[in-house]
Amino acid sequence: MILRCPLCLKQVTDSGEKLVRFCSRHPGQSVEVELSGPDYGALACPECQDGDADSFLHGVFCRHVGCVAKNPYWKSTERRVVVPQTVRFSLLGGAGNVENVDVRHWELSVLRSIAESQDDNPILASSGEMWFPVALLWASRREAPQGKKAALVELSGPKSVGKTVLALMALDYEGYVGSPNQRDPLTRGVLTRLANLDHFVFEPSREGETSPDRWNELLYLRSLMEVNEQIPNWPAHTAVSIPGNIKAVYFGPPRKQQGANGFSTGTSETFVEQFLRALAQIARAIAEILTGGGHHDWRPRGSVVCFYDTAGEQSEDPGHPGLMRLDDKVDVVAVLVDAQDFTFVGGPRNHPSTVARAVQRLRGVRSREGLRTCVVITKTDTMFAALGEKGTSTLTKLTVDPSAHEGGARGWLKYHLRRTQNDEEQALLQLLNQEEVDDVFLVWTVGIEPIAKVPHSFGIARFVAWCLELDVDADA
Repeated sequence: MILRCPLCLKQVTDSGEKLVRFCSRHPGQSVEVELSGPDYGALACPECQDGDADSFLHGVFCRHVGCVAKNPYWKSTERRVVVPQTVRFSLLGGAGNVENVDVRHWELSVLRSIAESQDDNPILASSGEMWFPVALLWASRREAPQGKKAALVELSGPKSVGKTVLALMALDYEGYVGSPNQRDPLTRGVLTRLANLDHFVFEPSREGETSPDRWNELLYLRSLMEVNEQIPNWPAHTAVSIPGNIKAVYFGPPRKQQGANGFSTGTSETFVEQFLRALAQIARAIAEILTGGGHHDWRPRGSVVCFYDTAGEQSEDPGHPGLMRLDDKVDVVAVLVDAQDFTFVGGPRNHPSTVARAVQRLRGVRSREGLRTCVVITKTDTMFAALGEKGTSTLTKLTVDPSAHEGGARGWLKYHLRRTQNDEEQALLQLLNQEEVDDVFLVWTVGIEPIAKVPHSFGIARFVAWCLELDVDADA
């Protein structure tokens, strides 16, 4: 099994590569490990039980020794992690005023726990790489036995096309349920067994920056989204080029009771699956007794999707080395297009058009076995006025039911592109006809403007389910 650091994407199973393991529940079990396989049991905390990896917050964390993604709270002069008890930064509010806000987020709490433990275990502070949940290593593996449980997804597109909004909403319940009065049946029918959402976000500082405010802003935003607080402003800065710019969501295993969010959280395991899992646990217990060591399963039981939010300027260069490197590592390349740029709804609005950039990017993707590509049309709700009541109804249905139009969203887009004379749109149609694009998705988010509302999204559930290769239409 090949595993990669989720931040720098370097293969950590190569000879000489090292990780430092930290358990948030058992800090005393922190050690440096080399992955020699085949089960990589050293990634598991020996005091934890199987299934304890089913959380980012309460699980095991790793630091890849030599990773270029640095911990913003690493103090090189002191050679230690230093996280203030109160993290505060200046935020530009919606009215243009600047206010100082406190950031309260579990990722900062984990870093504080590491800081508190580093005196007793110096290996925690031997260098300044960023920490990440061990479940993200599982997402990087190439093998996917018995159904895909993880996916690495590259989000590509120009500035302001909606990459960051899409990634952040995919980490939140409101990204899946639609409005409270119009809950997404796909989510209830397909993602119920994945209803226990957890998230991890990280954005490194740009070269030369000494303040961690770029990351703090994302943490502050996510903390507000967690409790459905009003968001004063979405991040105005452009994303930092990879490595390290990651937004990951973990869908934990189901609970048997009804969730407070309205999801049915009944178990998805059959009796046979439960019996086989029990046998596996017994076998691991026997092995532990015979070997005298703890070999708990470090792998999460849920599903992980890691979104790599690329910088807008990267999409301007189809041969950008960062994008080429990502293409070699990810499972999905999602190319985003602003709905307002299609001529059949009065576009383009952006110059150059995001349609032209999408064609350029899709042509530049290096094809390889296992890599899938898709077009994600963002801000789809801006098409409603031009398409009328019937067209709006079709678009809304397509987010959860591909039979609403022949060929689903892909067929819907081809239908409209055939009726245009725009060269860029004809080039996109050619890519769709030549099967250079595996699928098309329609997404939009409401509540960003005006900012007094709690944002929620449509269409993300189908996109994420496709990334995980779930048979959404069979389960919905």
